[in-house]
Amino acid sequence: MSFQLSEYPLQSRRLIDAGRRLLEALDDVDLNRGIAITDLEVAAGRPAGEARLRFAPGAGTAADGATVVTLEDDLSTALIELQSANVLISAGIALNEHGAGADRALLTTTLGGVATARAEVETALAASATRRFEALTEPSPTEGAAALRFQESAGKALTAIESGTVAVVHSAFEQLQRIEGAKVLEAIHGMGGAVRVAEVTGRLIRRGVEKLKVVLDALSALFGADAVASVKAKVQDIWKKFTEGSFTEAAVRWVLDVERIEARVKEIAARQGLTIGMLDGVSRSLAALDDDYQRVLKVLKGIAAAIVVAMGILGFLHMVGPWVALAGAVAYVGVLGAALLAGITYAGAGPAIGSTRGVAIVIESAYS
Repeated sequence: MSFQLSEYPLQSRRLIDAGRRLLEALDDVDLNRGIAITDLEVAAGRPAGEARLRFAPGAGTAADGATVVTLEDDLSTALIELQSANVLISAGIALNEHGAGADRALLTTTLGGVATARAEVETALAASATRRFEALTEPSPTEGAAALRFQESAGKALTAIESGTVAVVHSAFEQLQRIEGAKVLEAIHGMGGAVRVAEVTGRLIRRGVEKLKVVLDALSALFGADAVASVKAKVQDIWKKFTEGSFTEAAVRWVLDVERIEARVKEIAARQGLTIGMLDGVSRSLAALDDDYQRVLKVLKGIAAAIVVAMGILGFLHMVGPWVALAGAVAYVGVLGAALLAGITYAGAGPAIGSTRGVAIVIESAYS
C-alpha cells in the first residue's frame, strides 16, 4: 500500500480526527465508543496482514500516463504507517487493553506529533508549489551571469542536501547511542532482514504492533537488495567513526561525493559555447530538485520523530528485552540508511532511484 506525498496531509488529518473523536467518546458517555473505535481503525488503514509495505520507487510516470510512486511517496507511506501504528497502540492503552489502567495522555501526545508532522509537510508542499510558480521568468542578461546563476543554483542544492543529511544522521545517532552497541551492529548487519516482535494482547495494540513491524521491516530492507548492499557499508563506516569519536560532517560530504560534484560544476560553468538558455534551464531544474529534497527531508524528520514516539510507547507498556532494543536499533539504523540513500540520490552520487535525477546528473544537461 503506497500513496503520493500530496495525499499525506489528508490521510494524517483523518487519523488525527478519528483519534480525537475517540478521546471525546471516552469523555462523553452519550457518544458511541464502538463507532469511534471503528472509525479509528478505518483511518489507520488496512491491517498489517493485508498490506505488506515495501519501498519500490518507480519511474515517475508510466507509458500509459499512470502515476508511479517515487522516493518521497514511499517515505511518506512509511511515515503515515508509523503514525497509524502509534495511534492504534496508544488508543489501545487509552482503552486499557493492556490491563494496567487506562491512560489517555499517550494518545493525546501521539496525535499532537502527527499534527506537527502534518503541518511541516503541508508547509513544504505549499512552499514548493509557490516557488515553482516563481521559477526563473527573466533570462540572465549575459552568459557570464547565467553561468554564475548556474553555479549558485547547484551550490544551494548541494548545501541543502548535505546539511539535511547531516541533520537526520545526527538525530539518528542521538537515539542509537542510547542503545547497546552490539544491538546497533546487529541491526546494521541484519539490514534487509525481518524484525522480531513480541506477542501482545488487545485488539488495537496488537494491530498497531503488527503495523509497526511491517514498517520496521521495510526500513530495514530500504529499497531492495542492491540499495541495501550499497548503503549498508556506508552506514557501518559512519557508525564506526561515530563510536570512535572521529565522525565529522566531512564523512557525509564524502558519502555524497560533494567535492567531486562541486568541481564538476565549476568545470561546466567555465566551458565555452554554453548558451543562456541552456544554463538558465539547468538552474530551473536545480531549483526544482532543491524543492523536491526539502519535501523528502520533512518526511525523513517526521519518520525519525515517529520512531521516538513508538519506542516510548513500547517502553510505557513495559515491553522490554532484547527484541525491543533490537527493534529500536533497526528503526534508527533504517532512518540513517534512508537519509544517506536520499542524500546520495538527490546529490547524484550513485545510481538513480526511480525517476529522481540528482545534481550530478542535472548539471550535465547544461550542454546536452
